[in-house]
Amino acid sequence: MKFLPTLLFIFLFTHCTKEKTEEKNELMPLQKVESVTTATVNSTINFSVYWYYFNGCQNLRNFEVVANGNNFIINPYAVVVPATSICTQDVGVKTTIYAYTPTATGTYTFQFKSRDAQVFTRTIIVN
Repeated sequence: MKFLPTLLFIFLFTHCTKEKTEEKNELMPLQKVESVTTATVNSTINFSVYWYYFNGCQNLRNFEVVANGNNFIINPYAVVVPATSICTQDVGVKTTIYAYTPTATGTYTFQFKSRDAQVFTRTIIVN
């Protein structure tokens, strides 16, 4: 019986591993995107990207941007946590800022893709 606590201690610390977040590309479910409609050259345009979360572990990992001239497709990717993670049961909407600084005048189009195949388009005229 004296060895039972020691064996239990050894078993727990040699057989448990901390799971890492997966680096899968899973789009975030977006609610809306807000921004100005006009801007000036070399001034930062801030887009407020509102996204749904369904537990306390869900977060926005990064924005992947595909540019073609003044047209931009923005893919907001989620942090994907293992199914065995313990997360709070929290549901709501969070906001993350996506910033862009135009270097030339013109009409810029930004398309933010959402998990549900919805696309939020913002057109900005830069003077």
